[in-house]
Amino acid sequence: MKREKRLIHRRQRFRQVLKDAIANGIPVPGYVNALSYFDAYRSEKLPTNIIQAQRDYFGAHTYERIDQEGIFHTLWD
Repeated sequence: MKREKRLIHRRQRFRQVLKDAIANGIPVPGYVNALSYFDAYRSEKLPTNIIQAQRDYFGAHTYERIDQEGIFHTLWD
């Protein structure tokens, strides 16, 4: 439990450092991308949903929804 608390605190501090850097105009693209990757990796559904939407938009593929059964396609015009 103590270790988990430390990890949560470190994540919060890392986010705060990035916010301060961005607010002061300091470019930190590698760190922002690393945090974004970390957040996507920990998310249960987010990356898959984004990829399905992009595939449907660019190639007329279909996608599944988590709130309804079935396969869907959207006209993105």
